Amino acid sequence: MKIKFKHEDYLEVVQDNFESLVDNCILYDKGKTSATKTMAVLLRTLLHDTDNGSSISLLKHLGIKEKMLFLDTGGRTDGDPIFLVSLLGIARVYSREKSIPFSGIRLESIFVPKCLVDTPDLPKNWRPKYIKFDEWWNRKIIVTNNSKYSRWEIIRLFVNKYGGAHINTSIDEEFYELSKGISSLFYSSSVSLEEDPYVKGEPIKYSLHAIVRQVAHEVILSILKELRFELQDEYFNYPRKFYGKINLAEAALTRDK
Repeated sequence: MKIKFKHEDYLEVVQDNFESLVDNCILYDKGKTSATKTMAVLLRTLLHDTDNGSSISLLKHLGIKEKMLFLDTGGRTDGDPIFLVSLLGIARVYSREKSIPFSGIRLESIFVPKCLVDTPDLPKNWRPKYIKFDEWWNRKIIVTNNSKYSRWEIIRLFVNKYGGAHINTSIDEEFYELSKGISSLFYSSSVSLEEDPYVKGEPIKYSLHAIVRQVAHEVILSILKELRFELQDEYFNYPRKFYGKINLAEAALTRDK
């Protein structure tokens, strides 16, 4: 005999996944970038429905996916951009690579999630807003010379091809090089373009990892707004480093739709 899940059963599972997502975000913020693989699997479970109905997301099972709005921190551009990078910031951090003896501590540039809700100094078209799921999930957030990526396409790559739930024997070259830091969306150099216009510099790492973390941030605040779960205060430690005394939970719950 099979027992059909009730609404409260789905709500409990959604809350478990929500809390696991928060836990992995905290791990990422402490330096464990591999936590993005688990984040990607949790995001797929919460959000993704297959076209043939063989897999249904938790939020759809709960009956809220179509009606709720999702926080978009990527901003808007006019027309069809030829190059676009949204959801990301850049920070200078101590390198994890071993420094050359007696050379001092080495700093490197890495991509980081923005993790903000709203700031008054942002241009209007770049201020975060809540939008419908399909637009949020499928809108392109990275546009390069070779590819265009939506939130779902990046999550799917982490889940299906990079060891989140599966791993492929082959992988898209651009995704592989971005994920490994072999290439980058931007490069850093101590030499200015005026001094050497052809200098390439060092790849700025972790662009795709930071995007997964930022998408998780958007989902956490969106679910928080809809379901009013509790959010542990430790989650706010990373955003406060950049944005001072900001209560992200309160901001998510009080923003107008």
